[in-house]
Amino acid sequence: MAPELHSTPHRGHTPRAATALAALVLLAGLAAPAAAQQQPWTGLRAMGMADAFVGGGSGTSAIYHNPAGISLAPIYSAELGYLHNIGPNLHTLGVGIADGATNPNFGGAIAYNLTIGDGRFGDDGLEGTRDHDLRAALTVPIVPQRITFGFGTRYVNFSRGTREELAANQFRAYGFGFDLGLIAAVIPEFAVGVSFLNLGAPEDANLPRTLRAGTALFLGPLHLELDYGADFDSADDTTSTFAVGTEISIANTVPVRAGFRHEGLTDRNVLTGGIGYRTPEGGIDAAIVANPSTPRDIAFAFSLLGYF
Repeated sequence: MAPELHSTPHRGHTPRAATALAALVLLAGLAAPAAAQQQPWTGLRAMGMADAFVGGGSGTSAIYHNPAGISLAPIYSAELGYLHNIGPNLHTLGVGIADGATNPNFGGAIAYNLTIGDGRFGDDGLEGTRDHDLRAALTVPIVPQRITFGFGTRYVNFSRGTREELAANQFRAYGFGFDLGLIAAVIPEFAVGVSFLNLGAPEDANLPRTLRAGTALFLGPLHLELDYGADFDSADDTTSTFAVGTEISIANTVPVRAGFRHEGLTDRNVLTGGIGYRTPEGGIDAAIVANPSTPRDIAFAFSLLGYF
């Protein structure tokens, strides 16, 4: 929440002039369009489901939401994806590998994202963006096919500024954070999950500590998720995010996804959708993330997926 501003008229300013100035400021604020927000790369399946992926998400997308989900699907998979945020004109390349099949006693994943942009990011006047995000995670089944624990680590290096400043690594924030996650399958069709993200991260690394909880329902080809998140650091007070997402597999070949997310920090509502195509060897996916109230607050993503 933005702090309230209080002022006292200076000598020589009439109350009428102060009132007129306040009215002009108010009208200018009402006329200014909302700035487009950045959708980070969080795995293409998850993006199509509004990032509701804590309770039952698996594969390469799980490393971004709940590391315990990496071993939910007994497969070895690799993903290469591209994301374009239209409003801030940011381009992200994401790669990830998840192994939930090689060893029944643990699973693992690694992912790397590179984001670059020319600086059209709201009204902050910045001229460039270059972000690196590297993650790794391990999962251990505590009770086979019932309870799984996950641990992850993350290193980020965020840079802002002109081309010269980017080249000189000025205006940079960087640091490590750690993630913990747990998923419990109450019954084969229903699971609950919880994750605590960005533990131990330095304050200037832009990694807010976030507690997330979710439930997942699996009914044949239908996967339904409900998620809640609490961000403890991005504002003076804790802010909440609520998301619901679904995925349905048509003929076990075409996954169709949709979701809704409300972000309490920015009071932003997001609609998402996605579609893909699957073969035994892999597949392709596409997703869209959009804020209906801000025309350019929209992102498109595509990925290639391989199974080994």
